[in-house]
Amino acid sequence: MTPAVASGLRAVENSEPAKGRLLVARRDMPDARFARSVILLLEHDNEGSLGIIINRPSEIAAAEVLPEIAGLGSQRLFFGGPVALNLLVTVFRNDEAWGGSEQVSGDIYYSPSPNLLEKILARDAPAPVLRLFFGHAGWAAGQLEWELSRGDWHVFTDRAADVFAGNTDRLWIEMIERREPAGLQVRADP
Repeated sequence: MTPAVASGLRAVENSEPAKGRLLVARRDMPDARFARSVILLLEHDNEGSLGIIINRPSEIAAAEVLPEIAGLGSQRLFFGGPVALNLLVTVFRNDEAWGGSEQVSGDIYYSPSPNLLEKILARDAPAPVLRLFFGHAGWAAGQLEWELSRGDWHVFTDRAADVFAGNTDRLWIEMIERREPAGLQVRADP
């Protein structure tokens, strides 16, 4: 494939980063912290970007780390990123926002508030689908755009099924195969 054809493919396949979109690390991601990562952008504006890695479950049960919060059951913690590892971020699906939460896209919301997590788990209705993340990923103004111009990330539109995928071990490979089929490397020029 010629560079012009590869460049044309990249322009058609990738969309702009935005709140609620997914970032998928390229096969040869230069930053090892993000190798094989799928990131949900929680915020993106001219001041920077905030996201969580959605495909890195830990072996840590949330109840072990948060014994004061009832109702966690067998919920596992996910590694959300290398920044603020002491911060718990709750991502959930619901018909509407709850106080202290921010809409990401459609019926997906997030909150860094442990109080909101307690309210979600204490309500009489069945708990919504949720994931708990420790840490997050962050980019200063223009930093993510620079990484995108290098070809470090592929941008996918919001897909709740991917955010709450049951088998997160295969999520990156399934998504990267859509952008970089095995044997074909599509990369921006530095």
